[in-house]
Amino acid sequence: MNLEHIELVEELEEHLRRYASDFPTILKDIQDYCSYESIKLNFFIDRKIKLPKSEKKKIQNFLTSYLQGIPYEYITNHAEFYGHRFFVDPSVLVPRPETELIIDAIRDLSCPRLKAIADIGTGSGCIAISLAHIFQQTKIFAVDNSLQALSIAKINIDNHKAENVFPVQANFLECIQNESLDVIVSNPPYISKDDPHLERLTHEPISALVSDENGLAHIKAIFKNSFQVLKKDGFLVLEHGYNQANAVNKISDETGFKLIKNVKDYQDIDRIHICKK
Repeated sequence: MNLEHIELVEELEEHLRRYASDFPTILKDIQDYCSYESIKLNFFIDRKIKLPKSEKKKIQNFLTSYLQGIPYEYITNHAEFYGHRFFVDPSVLVPRPETELIIDAIRDLSCPRLKAIADIGTGSGCIAISLAHIFQQTKIFAVDNSLQALSIAKINIDNHKAENVFPVQANFLECIQNESLDVIVSNPPYISKDDPHLERLTHEPISALVSDENGLAHIKAIFKNSFQVLKKDGFLVLEHGYNQANAVNKISDETGFKLIKNVKDYQDIDRIHICKK
């Protein structure tokens, strides 16, 4: 009997039960992460299995990283979003389930055939590519000012064969022609510098999380730029913080947009702002 293997399995199971909120999901991720076929099938079942040194080290590294608080999406270099798998690393945010509501919101818009959409602050490209799967005849511009982020988006564009998605390096919408877009979508930085939630996000890129003016600076810039580059009757769909709905509604109104609706997240908190030019 391979006692070394038994000890490793028991250590892994003990730590994951203590630290993982969703134990079965984490176990599946570990099994997916491991390339050794017998580990995928039997690692947590057959305690007599012979474990190659390379795979033992791989699992121990996984466990070490996980217990350091590194998101397992960064450890495994993949994240699920809207039914698709995306490559991620610490240069881009880990996609959140709430952000999937943006995709649903755009699907539900009452508007004619969409010719052009821009995703501002695209990061991994998960929003732009998910929209590309739905609107296959629409040009979708994946905009980010970070070359590192765009390199990740490009990997995902290629992996998904999303030929209608075009990565663009730009600050907000500065390179987009006026009155040329049907829809602008964004999940911008919206966390205030002194927000206590940042303590749990230390491994994610701060530039994609934090914004000045109590988290509203990027949002204000997006509203201003969007009004210029959207066509008449074009839509802006934007995610914001849990306590920013009133402020965002005010910014939207002052910029000249017409509020369509606010969409609540899974905690029944206003999270997505939809407005029309």
